[in-house]
Amino acid sequence: MNRSVKLCFLVLIALLLGSGLVWSGGQADDGAKEKVDLEWWIIPWRIRVPGFPEDQAPDGTEFIDWASKTFMEAHPYATVKGVMVSNKEFSQKTMAAIAAGTNPNVQWGRSEIVEYAKAGLLVPLDEYMSREDKRDFVDVSVEYFTYEDEVWAFPWAFGNNGMGITNLIYPPMFEEAGVDWQKIVEKGWTVDEFVEAGLKISKDTDGDGENDIFLTGFQGKNPSHLHTDWPWIHNFGGRLLNEDETEITLDSPQTIAGLQFIVDAIYKHKIAPKGAEAADNYGVIHPFHAHKLAMGNGGPYEIGRIDRYVQRGDIEKFRPYVAPYPSVRGKRRGTYLVSQGMYVYKNQKDEATLEAAVEFAKYLTGKEVMPLIETVLYISARKSVNETLYLTEEWAEFKPDIDRYVAELSTYGYLFHGSPLFEYSKIRPLVGSMFQAVYSRSKTPEQAVKDFVKEANAALGW
Repeated sequence: MNRSVKLCFLVLIALLLGSGLVWSGGQADDGAKEKVDLEWWIIPWRIRVPGFPEDQAPDGTEFIDWASKTFMEAHPYATVKGVMVSNKEFSQKTMAAIAAGTNPNVQWGRSEIVEYAKAGLLVPLDEYMSREDKRDFVDVSVEYFTYEDEVWAFPWAFGNNGMGITNLIYPPMFEEAGVDWQKIVEKGWTVDEFVEAGLKISKDTDGDGENDIFLTGFQGKNPSHLHTDWPWIHNFGGRLLNEDETEITLDSPQTIAGLQFIVDAIYKHKIAPKGAEAADNYGVIHPFHAHKLAMGNGGPYEIGRIDRYVQRGDIEKFRPYVAPYPSVRGKRRGTYLVSQGMYVYKNQKDEATLEAAVEFAKYLTGKEVMPLIETVLYISARKSVNETLYLTEEWAEFKPDIDRYVAELSTYGYLFHGSPLFEYSKIRPLVGSMFQAVYSRSKTPEQAVKDFVKEANAALGW
């Protein structure tokens, strides 16, 4: 859906739903709680809850059930139903529910939260955040959900699964080729060193004259996951937008150099497989699991996912390590800056339901629940919680990887796609087409970028 049309649509829906709104911004006396029914939506988070068997892999329903149950135990007036929605269906299902007025009370989200706030669909949450909360939440996460000086979500997770922030490397493949992987992990590397390592690691093992073992891979199929490949453009100096987000600036020598570097990695140096235009993020990470690639996209969360795959018997056990993207001399590298939070819709049944919805969103992002994020090797959006994570013997092995991930995100985090206020969804398919054209060599990087800028300006009405 066209972003401007979509925003107008959301505003209209918000007005239509307004007749059911009874919220006045106040809070009822805790001593007289009415019975309320709440529903909340979230994507699969395979969090280990207290009492979950150590030898089993969670599927995502466990956290939903546990959070709902423990909240109801502490708040007997509430009946809470959690719904797990797949990543693939989440946006479409959300829009359909908003249109029908059947959206949940509380929902997990990312940058779309500001879009919904602009459309008048959400409850501003500033007044429900204590001074302690405001000091405790990671500043960048609060800013991420701020629009017109109001915060529209309680921050929950800082960062993502690591894709676009860090990479994972498989040491035996580096060691076999005589490449010092520990130096890369601890001190970083340059794009020149990346190519050198790739030439040593990549090889033909079946004698057909084509490499079948590679350093890494690229993916252009899924526009929603291209943050895995954006760092290559950014690290060469390319930027999507100017500072005030009024002009597309991707048509630059720096962007072209970044894209040409990827083309050369695939076709000239042969250190990455062909077919990147048809590969998605799983088309990169699964070959890494199979040791066809020595490096894959991801961070600590992916280490946890590998452990779950091992428990399920899908892959053999191995230990990857977090490593940074290569840098370009004289340029500041960048990583994908993102945050996740819990928000509350404005169209609640009554004020009692609204209060309960806010209380539940606060509960999910509070100090009692957020430490569980440790079990999926994520970083929370609370400073105090993060100080307590990964300190036990169970997590000691992964602490250096987590620290490297946090350092990359905190130090080099950048909004590749613009701020949450920029209408990136309007041009997302065009970005995908640009990458696909470059990866398939149907266009040169220069031509692909020029065509993209022209089409993006038209899509944005600029």
